[in-house]
Amino acid sequence: FPVTVSAAAYLVSNVRVNAVSPRTGETITVSMTVTNEGDLTANGVTAALIPADSSAISVISGPVPSAGTNISSGNAITFTWTLTVLKSGSISFTTRASGLDAGDATPVFTQLATAITSVQPFNDPVVLFPIPVTGDQLKVALKLDGDAESIDIEVYNMAFKAVFRGTWKNVSAWDGVLSVNGVRRWAPGPYLVRATAVLGNGRSQSFPLTKMVVKR
Repeated sequence: FPVTVSAAAYLVSNVRVNAVSPRTGETITVSMTVTNEGDLTANGVTAALIPADSSAISVISGPVPSAGTNISSGNAITFTWTLTVLKSGSISFTTRASGLDAGDATPVFTQLATAITSVQPFNDPVVLFPIPVTGDQLKVALKLDGDAESIDIEVYNMAFKAVFRGTWKNVSAWDGVLSVNGVRRWAPGPYLVRATAVLGNGRSQSFPLTKMVVKR
């Protein structure tokens, strides 16, 4: 028997978060791009963001656009939300877009589950010693909450251009002194240093930006 394939709207989506490991209290943006890969228009497409735990994130605004939008065949639209992170740890949410097929008004939809990991800001600053002169290596002392699977160190100049990035693996809480060996000559002037540690059991520890002054 011949098989008849009817034209229809078909929605697919992808989701992007502007911060991979946001800090508690930080505002983030979630973008959901919905594409109609079908042959007919999807009418009145709207979107929703559903947190798995409403106490973990708060929706400040969105979706934008909020009104139902028609998406013709081959075209796409992006919905955005602004959220505040309320808890540290793993945070998951689902984004869903739905509308009606222009041919027979059949509901069409697409949805994706997304997870991010929020880190708790660490109040104590990164301790830098000694004050390096040109040619010295930089040593960073970190007060770790436990053994770290990895530690990322980033050094920026005051124009916030990265001058060094490095990762240390398997650092004991008792050995939280790291030498930045990638930059052997430090020009005089101020720098900014930031560190993030990934601890066991999926925990993270974040050290805020700390100013360092390099003198001759």
